[in-house]
Amino acid sequence: MEKICLLDLEGTLIDNEFFVEMASLNGSKDEVQLLTEKAMSGAISFDDAMQKRAELVRGLDLKKVRELIKNTRLKTGADELISTLTALGYKINIVTGGFSLFADEIAKKIGIEKVYANNLVFNKNMLMSVTNTVKKNEIAKTFSDSGHTVISIGDGANDFGMFKYSSASFLVGAREDIAKNADFHFNNLEEIATAIKKPFFLVSNEVKMPEVEANILRFSNDEELEAKISLASVLIVRSQNIGAKLIDKAPNLKLIIRQGIGIDNIDSLYANEKSIAVVNTPLSAPSVTELTLGFMIMASRDLPARTNEMNNNIWKGRENVVGNELFGKTLGIIGLGRIGTQVARVAHALGMKVIYYDPYVEETMFEKKFFLANLLPKADLISLHVPLNAETHEMINLDNIGLIKKDAILINTCRGSVIQFDALKKAIENNLIKYACLDVHYQEPPEYGLLLKTGKLILTPHIGGSTVEARQRMEQRVGDILLQNGFG
Repeated sequence: MEKICLLDLEGTLIDNEFFVEMASLNGSKDEVQLLTEKAMSGAISFDDAMQKRAELVRGLDLKKVRELIKNTRLKTGADELISTLTALGYKINIVTGGFSLFADEIAKKIGIEKVYANNLVFNKNMLMSVTNTVKKNEIAKTFSDSGHTVISIGDGANDFGMFKYSSASFLVGAREDIAKNADFHFNNLEEIATAIKKPFFLVSNEVKMPEVEANILRFSNDEELEAKISLASVLIVRSQNIGAKLIDKAPNLKLIIRQGIGIDNIDSLYANEKSIAVVNTPLSAPSVTELTLGFMIMASRDLPARTNEMNNNIWKGRENVVGNELFGKTLGIIGLGRIGTQVARVAHALGMKVIYYDPYVEETMFEKKFFLANLLPKADLISLHVPLNAETHEMINLDNIGLIKKDAILINTCRGSVIQFDALKKAIENNLIKYACLDVHYQEPPEYGLLLKTGKLILTPHIGGSTVEARQRMEQRVGDILLQNGFG
């Protein structure tokens, strides 16, 4: 795997647009300039602009064209950028919509061997036509598909094709309205040379980042994650799955931060084998606790049904809608960790009796410990707060779902897979439970089908930790983790 830089030439490495310079020889400069600007902004296709400009410069003398080449100068900062890229181990390729006659000369001056460019066709030293063979997107895709780490640097819409297949893209000196098409936008080459020395952090769009001295690459889906991970020194995720195959595509990766509680979505054992640290930010316990309490109250008082009736102008009257108190009820907590303990404290404050199952926690003075099979038939409400692992996967299943007390309320705010879907389906269809309150699901997004019509599901879209306060705490913790691991 090599590090490849695809570097545009005209407008990026040099100020000149060679087509425009040629047009100055026959008085068509203004027309060619306008076509060039339209192509750079994306107003017209590059192919159309190429053919129209070619017609305007037809008939130019080869000798005069060569004179133009001699007078070309690199942009300020070009030497620094090339030196930086070389020092970082990048193999630089010039990829230009311009012409080899021109690009080859520039490449020789700056010591770049590989040039992808179009050709000028002369007949008896007179310019007759141009060949438009360079497809920047195809060149970038070929390198990317071959497993190389690709960065690209350009100045306009003609470069967006190679940006698409690059791990990181840099746009220089372009208008703000087209800057969204690149990962980074800088005013000049010196700024790019400075930035490219910094580490790259690959960060989920769901994560708000503190200010750090790094290049922040964003991803919003698995395709973007896979395309950009080869550059990343640090990977910061929410719920994305990070397996061995993906880790193998990240030769620079030193640290994975999971913004959230569990790390079951990350192959942490394989990461550790590769000397990659895996750290989480378990700071959403108050938020998840409050959501759990919300589920308990909603289900005990049948609030979803009452709200739906009122929204449909149905008034049943209070004598027909009697709910239950939480006071005096037995809450069975499965998993007495950070969140389970906070839920227990809230339950005690409400006058509930708390029992729990957790093989790794000794009996406390406030809660009574039970085996799972003994807890299920005793609890009026059951709340799950366990990490997902081999022990807890489908721990509520067809073998034990029938032990749950009839009309009990089942709450899950940890991981969807701790409840076997077939067991959940059986419990709902056979009226074995009053409600299933689920913030996490067997798959996300879930497809519950006809179960939704039973009125026994109270559902939220995995929002347990999604509060302003929890996000602020986790953002601060991400900053602390970065500092502790040498990424200040």
